[in-house]
Amino acid sequence: MKALFILLNFLILNSYASNEYVVLIPGAASSGEDISIRGLTPVFGKIDEGKYFKHFEVKLEEHGFKVLTCPKFKDQDKRNIDERAKDCSAYLLSKVARSPRSKFHLVAHSMGGLVARRLLDYSLTSRFIKSATTISTPHKGAMFANYLFKHNKKLDPIAQFIKLIQFRPEDRAYIKDLKITNGVNLYSQSLKNKRKIKVYSISNYRTNWYNGPLFISSKVLSRESRYYSDRSYRNDGIIETSSMVYGEHLAEIKADHLESACVLHTRFSKGCKNSLSVLINHLETLISL
Repeated sequence: MKALFILLNFLILNSYASNEYVVLIPGAASSGEDISIRGLTPVFGKIDEGKYFKHFEVKLEEHGFKVLTCPKFKDQDKRNIDERAKDCSAYLLSKVARSPRSKFHLVAHSMGGLVARRLLDYSLTSRFIKSATTISTPHKGAMFANYLFKHNKKLDPIAQFIKLIQFRPEDRAYIKDLKITNGVNLYSQSLKNKRKIKVYSISNYRTNWYNGPLFISSKVLSRESRYYSDRSYRNDGIIETSSMVYGEHLAEIKADHLESACVLHTRFSKGCKNSLSVLINHLETLISL
């Protein structure tokens, strides 16, 4: 009888325990929850592919957050945004099936922010989502995507390099989702968020000099911004800063594209610390630990 009483008490207390999760959603150059360097070795050199959000997970768990990551299917960075969102949706609903009191706070990096916003449009999945926070996300499209399309069919050295690193639109299906058309991003405009779930954003721009590839790409994007009336000169090496602001803007930080998610070696950088500081303070206001 005493054992039954203890068990009942445990079940009751557990039912009131926090079942709020931080769900991390990676951006481009990811395969499932891992980094996918496919084709990028000529740019970044030999890199051991591991978890995209390895450092984020460690730091968030140290602060008491329960952390999940999706999508799960390892696609070698080939799928479009909708396919990734469906993968995430299936994973989150499987979590709800095992733990019906589960609620989710989405935290997404880069293109993953559009995956997060697509999840807000899924009628069932969105019932369990409490917020979405995007970091370095191209909400208004990405000049880089247009640049890839512009050079894709040419025979110039840039086109050959794009082919070498396997970053042609036909290599990675999501690139067309990021394209700017008549000044807007059609994919982003198609996202409705009918439940009016709160969306937050963190923007950033590159100031460092040590990351050679992003230093070069940053200069290319700054030059490309001259051809757009609504695009900022500032960028993080991949996405123009003006495209990252959406919903409630939390902060603009000094960090390049990799630093803003503490990817790989950037976990030691000041930009990584800047990003984590804003994110953790923000999540502590959203979640009761």
